Amino acid sequence: MDALNLGLGMANAAANAHSAAKLEEMRQQGAEAALMQELIKYLRNEIFNFKKSAEAILEAEDVEPKVRVGALKLLEARLEQSGIEPTLFVELADKEYASDTIKLIQSNSSQLFLALSPPEQKETEQAVEAVMQLSEYEFYLENHDDFEEISRAKEVYDLYKTRHGCLMSMVILFGGFMILSILCSISSGINLIVSQPLIALFGSESAIVSIVGVIMLILTGMTIVAGLVWYGITVSRWQNSKKYNEAKRKIENSKDQYDISRAIEIEAKLENYSREDIVAMRDEAQATLKSFFGESPLQLMQ
Repeated sequence: MDALNLGLGMANAAANAHSAAKLEEMRQQGAEAALMQELIKYLRNEIFNFKKSAEAILEAEDVEPKVRVGALKLLEARLEQSGIEPTLFVELADKEYASDTIKLIQSNSSQLFLALSPPEQKETEQAVEAVMQLSEYEFYLENHDDFEEISRAKEVYDLYKTRHGCLMSMVILFGGFMILSILCSISSGINLIVSQPLIALFGSESAIVSIVGVIMLILTGMTIVAGLVWYGITVSRWQNSKKYNEAKRKIENSKDQYDISRAIEIEAKLENYSREDIVAMRDEAQATLKSFFGESPLQLMQ
């Protein structure tokens, strides 16, 4: 049974998928070779573990056939979910080793599955599906609050990403202050330049002077209103820029902790269920798992 437990418990698909995706992203961005080598080293070790687990399952002849097939099918599903492929590796030997391991698991999984009776095939498929769903339920329950925060941050990021950054907003804000001051000064100056000669010619009580005074007062008011509108716009842009930069920081930090694409996929799949529903579904999946694999102390999420 130890061999079977090894096969069932070894593959942390979430971490593998995150590492595989990270490696591909780093490669596209031209990351430093040393960093890429660290990830390649990790994935090389994981594909080694997959192969050893498959061999352990195939050698566990004292285990019931359907249980061995279930373990192998689960390993195949984990391998597919991990995103590990020969193309991720640089060295030819690594590519061949990964390819051979994938073929070993897939071919034996298919052959041994076909050797089961139809009822056993159906039972095996249900057990493997229960394990995969259990992984998703556990992933959701452990990280749901974090993912909700990241989802909100992504909405903010998408909303403001095409707008000016913080530096540009500060420049616009400063420009708004300057323009407001200049417009008020110009308005006051024009008022002074126009009104004084008219007073000298017609007197301060003249209707012409009064009309011009009203006009200049309206222009001054319009200038102040325009300046305040400009100022309001620049303050709003500055605040939006702060929201954008904060959202961007949260998303960047989350990339080092989670497989965001997997999180989004699981969130979308379970968004119509309450937390209590998901806990109940998790318990049901655990019961199916225990019924199929027996009392084996499985550590599927480790």
